[in-house]
Amino acid sequence: MPEIVNTDQGSQFTSADFIDELKAHGIAISMDGRGQWRDNVFVERLWKSVKYEEVYLKAYDSVSAARVGLAAYFERYNSARPHRAHGGRTPDEAYLAMLRPMPQAA
Repeated sequence: MPEIVNTDQGSQFTSADFIDELKAHGIAISMDGRGQWRDNVFVERLWKSVKYEEVYLKAYDSVSAARVGLAAYFERYNSARPHRAHGGRTPDEAYLAMLRPMPQAA
């Protein structure tokens, strides 16, 4: 059971039934601000890609098949697929570039 659930303030997450269920299980509630579309835009785009490029095309027969298929999809997504948002680099390349130390100024 999670200690905390973080959601946006959509009606499905602010309903009394949902809130009461969380409270009944001792789960803390954290809600992001209403109307902040940019908070979730990257995650929403990712899941749209996952659904249309993988899940809907495969129609998995089992949970284990879904796990294998999704693992392969995310491996390609992160390490082999260039993204415009990263200047044509893969997410792995963009992330690793952030970790490299900056050259020191003379």
